[in-house]
Amino acid sequence: MTVVNSCMKQGPTNIIKAMMQVRLQVLLLLIFTFPVFGQKADNIWHFGRGCSMYFNDGFLVKTTGTPSVQPHKFSQYIFKVATICDNRTGELLFYTTGTEVMNRNHTAMPMGSFIANILQVMIVPDLLDSTLFTIFYTTPSGLFYTKVDMKLNGGLGGVVVQNQTLSTDAQNHFVVVKQYYGQGHWLIVSDKNGQRFYAYRITGERISEPVISVAGPDRIYDINDMRLGDMEATTTGNMFACTFKSASNKGLAGIYDFDKVCGTIKFNQTLNIDGFYQSLAFDQTAQFLYVARMLGGDYHLLQFDLFSGDPSQSVINVVTFDGYTPLEAMELGPDNRLYITTEEVSSGPGGGLSPASKLHVVEKPWLKGIACTFVSKAVKLDPGTTCSGGLSCRITNSLPDGVSDRTTVDPGYEKPLITTAQFCFGDETKFAVINDFGADSVKWVFSNKDSVYAKNTSYVYAEPGKHTAIFKWYLCGFEYVKKVDVFIGVTPLVNLGNDTILCHGTAITLSGSTGADGYKWSTGDTTFTIVVKAAGMYAVEVRNGDCKSGDEVAIGYYPSLWTDLGDEYFICNDDKELVKLDAGEKFEQYKWTPTGDTTQWIIVGDVGDYFVVVKDFRGCNGNDGTQVKRRCPVSVHFPNIFTPNNDGLNDHYVPKGKDVVNFTMKIYNRWGQLVFETSDISKTWNGVVKGEAANAEVYVYTATYSGYFNKRLREFTAKGSFTLLR
Repeated sequence: MTVVNSCMKQGPTNIIKAMMQVRLQVLLLLIFTFPVFGQKADNIWHFGRGCSMYFNDGFLVKTTGTPSVQPHKFSQYIFKVATICDNRTGELLFYTTGTEVMNRNHTAMPMGSFIANILQVMIVPDLLDSTLFTIFYTTPSGLFYTKVDMKLNGGLGGVVVQNQTLSTDAQNHFVVVKQYYGQGHWLIVSDKNGQRFYAYRITGERISEPVISVAGPDRIYDINDMRLGDMEATTTGNMFACTFKSASNKGLAGIYDFDKVCGTIKFNQTLNIDGFYQSLAFDQTAQFLYVARMLGGDYHLLQFDLFSGDPSQSVINVVTFDGYTPLEAMELGPDNRLYITTEEVSSGPGGGLSPASKLHVVEKPWLKGIACTFVSKAVKLDPGTTCSGGLSCRITNSLPDGVSDRTTVDPGYEKPLITTAQFCFGDETKFAVINDFGADSVKWVFSNKDSVYAKNTSYVYAEPGKHTAIFKWYLCGFEYVKKVDVFIGVTPLVNLGNDTILCHGTAITLSGSTGADGYKWSTGDTTFTIVVKAAGMYAVEVRNGDCKSGDEVAIGYYPSLWTDLGDEYFICNDDKELVKLDAGEKFEQYKWTPTGDTTQWIIVGDVGDYFVVVKDFRGCNGNDGTQVKRRCPVSVHFPNIFTPNNDGLNDHYVPKGKDVVNFTMKIYNRWGQLVFETSDISKTWNGVVKGEAANAEVYVYTATYSGYFNKRLREFTAKGSFTLLR
């Protein structure tokens, strides 16, 4: 299948909204959780000559500090490289050198040699089988692939398909992102004339015919310049950018939106400022695009804000280098830092430029302007470090390239929602798709290979047991499949018994059919039994597989027995007052607590809690309770003398009160000065004022207090004097 599009396919409105919502969710996830990724496939970068960068710290991606640089056993220069690690452990699986495939022991795999003059290479994992990988690469002759099976050679891997041609009309750079749903990838590459994009859908062993899109201005490439035409995708895979030249030989960068469902491409905008655009990279939020530009012999790292109205007007020059330290390749690392290769003046005879032993780093590429924190030569190889053969470890002017798309969870883009009404043997089983998920066409396939070209259908199975129906739908010419398991069973029997009326406050247990494999009660419960405590109609649906039956029963309740002892009673037990508690007549039985009486009423003279249980002629119970509280007249006595001489007798001035509810008191000296106050009748005055003994003289007090008189709460005032003697 070859599909040609002049722009991105415009699906239903709900499809577009779903894509925008998923992109926003993924962006927020990347912004707020970016130091920790579930993917570890690119934890190690093999490149340069005899050196590797390790992003992992144990089994975790490093979140602070620069990656560690370690020598390895391959001493030749690696100019075009791809590395792949175990996605679970981060351990190296294999890598490429630009000429052949190397296992983790740095030994070439048999049949692992590539066609000469590689321009870009990338290892793409098979999302259906974690042991299979496809190596895609470009040369001036086109786009090719080689397949590796890691189950071979004792887990060291082996090449099973070598140097297969995918396209002879492919430019030197490409990007790979994930399908919007389904276990696969998209490979996007430009044609050699710079007018069309090809998007290959890769799922398992299958590589589809390309979806062809004509989008944006014509792009002029130079197949002999492997830097021109650099392509990078965002971490969500919904957008990519590429560098090219215009017809007037002006450097440009194009931004394109990518439909991860259909594989179509829509032109977004062109970044148009002077200079030669050499390499580019997105930050993990896809807000900023970084471009290495050459202008007037100098090199500039530019930052474009794609969220602004006009990125070409919001461009910021992060850093400038002279022509003796050119900026080369850029890649976003798994730690979300941006890594940039450079060259330096050679110290050997004749001078000239050679790959540097240092990498520049943009520490926070998701921040605007200089806040992104450019650090020159942040990653350094130890000058004293030597690799295999006694040669110095060096970094080349290219970095490993991998799948840009970091999305790890299938977003469930508009998948069909299928309901089934599944019956017993001999009856119809109904299948229905209840949402509009944007398919071009659909098909049901049943156990006897019968096909029905409709969303909703029914089918009669020839025998009971488990069956699988297959629903297929087609979108943009691609097939997707969903399996639906059904079980045709035997009708279970269930009997909830006769309708009944219960006493208020009691419960009854209802049971479903024994031997069934599922229960659904009208209460929402799914257990074999339920306990009923309220009146109503109760029903149960019992299921064997998808064969169902049910029953219902009415449960009623007699009204609750009403007895009212009153809320509370008040007595003054000092005066031996009594109170009568009456539970009401016409009950068959009475039981009082704590007295143990079995009469209709009781007379009590003690404060406390009293409770009665009654029973009527139907055997139903009722109950009530009340409190008997103390309420005696208030009394307060104010002494007229006290002697605070620490002899243990009458050393504190304190009123004596009984049944006091609230109390406040203030004491003044003969000059009217306040010397003591309290709101607690038990708090005493010790004859000390501000840390000094008070004078022996007459003092005046005023007090307000409240308490009960004739069972009513009242407020009282008191005023008087007393003498302090020493």
